[in-house]
Amino acid sequence: LESTWRPRGERTLAASLEEVSPNLAMTLLDSELLFSQRISGELEWRQQSGERATARARLQISAGEITAQGEAEPLFHTGVGLFAFEVSDGRLYAGNLDIPVPGAGGIDTDFSVPDLSDGLNSAVQGRLRMNFNNIEPFLRLVPGVEGSSGPMTADLNFSGTLSDPQLTGHASVVRGTVSHFASGLLLEDIRLAGAVYQYDQTELSGTFRAGSGQGSLRAVVNFDNLLQPEVLLQVKGDELTLVNVPSLNVTANPDVRLVWREGVLNLDGKVAIPTARVSPLYLPTSATSESADLVIVAGEDPLAKPQEGEAEEWRLHGNLELELGNDVRLTLDRAQAQLSGNSRFTWDGQVVPIADGGFLLSGEILAYGQLLRVTEGRINFSNRPADNPFLNIRAEREIFGNSQIRRAGVLVTGTLKQPVFEPYSVPMTTRERALTLLVTGSDFDYERGVGSVEVGMYVAPRLFISYGIGLFEDQNVISARYDLGKGFGIKTTSGQRETGADISYTIER
Repeated sequence: LESTWRPRGERTLAASLEEVSPNLAMTLLDSELLFSQRISGELEWRQQSGERATARARLQISAGEITAQGEAEPLFHTGVGLFAFEVSDGRLYAGNLDIPVPGAGGIDTDFSVPDLSDGLNSAVQGRLRMNFNNIEPFLRLVPGVEGSSGPMTADLNFSGTLSDPQLTGHASVVRGTVSHFASGLLLEDIRLAGAVYQYDQTELSGTFRAGSGQGSLRAVVNFDNLLQPEVLLQVKGDELTLVNVPSLNVTANPDVRLVWREGVLNLDGKVAIPTARVSPLYLPTSATSESADLVIVAGEDPLAKPQEGEAEEWRLHGNLELELGNDVRLTLDRAQAQLSGNSRFTWDGQVVPIADGGFLLSGEILAYGQLLRVTEGRINFSNRPADNPFLNIRAEREIFGNSQIRRAGVLVTGTLKQPVFEPYSVPMTTRERALTLLVTGSDFDYERGVGSVEVGMYVAPRLFISYGIGLFEDQNVISARYDLGKGFGIKTTSGQRETGADISYTIER
């Protein structure tokens, strides 16, 4: 860098750059982007006392990569670029910035400043043309979002000043796909078109496809802070298949609004789910961690993993109403359930929301070695964390061949994290007797000295044969139970002392 400054004389400035990293300037701007490119070239500026300045610059930008801090994969690979301008008689003209992106498109800018006398407040005019084959690099700036597209184009005009340039023009995206892992959002065949307004705001609207359903989409991106853009996404649609994988299939009617701003995601709206099939291969469990009172007084833990940099934290705010229709089914190894109802979920900076409302539950569950039918089930939140609702579930089985007890079951109350299980029978009896009937299907009454152990098997779809050994008296019995259907059943018993038959009819209310 060379400079001369003479009072009432000529003032000059000459700069020569060779393999200079742009990261030097990005550090001053507190940027989270890293550049592997190098800048080489020359810049000259001179001005006679009382006259307008003249200048020229030609800086070549080498090929390289642009990477976000903490990311392994680069956002862009750029080719050899050029930044040049020429100033004559106090006017900047023929300014241009060309940054090609090999195989993906590039950025081409032409600009001019008719009068530089106002410094950074001088008016600027020009044109910016962007043409990219894919939106994937831009979506990687938004955590948790992935996607791709066909061509993305923008034809923009410059206005404003050097310190605050404004952009206006048109932009479009075709054949786009956007997915958000955390919410399970999957949008395909996105076709957007719209305008770029002053104050660095882009608004696009259009349609998309999700399974066999169609929806509408509105996206507003504010580039006032280029490194932390604000993104607004509004989604509406009917019969949208938002998720379609082997373990999860969801059809929804959403009307939601998502806003991403400086590490905060705001989520508002309503999602109605008329149909869903959920069959997870495994149930998630809470992560375990070392006790807070654990202290290593000497040395190091040889099994400890190297501590990595802390992941960027982001917060979630908003309200979302979830409505489940009459065809939402959950299938697990030991249970099959149907859910319905609605609840409202509220986030206030935390990941787990506060929920208010409830869902009705029906189906079957395998417990105590028996297949029990859920006759009454409700999951109630009542303004509590969504991962720990109140439970009120009754699951029971029929008891055949018993003149006193018709059904036995288990009542589940308490919360999801601390459930309480209580056996019962219809009509009511002692806890021990209800549990015995629930587990074995046979009656043990210690006070009356009645009880037996039965071993049997189905020899036909509706015919069950069993052999029983008395526990309180010396007798053995052979029983046969046949389910007639429509609530009717018949059981015959043949023992050493007596033989008999029972006919039963069950009415469900």
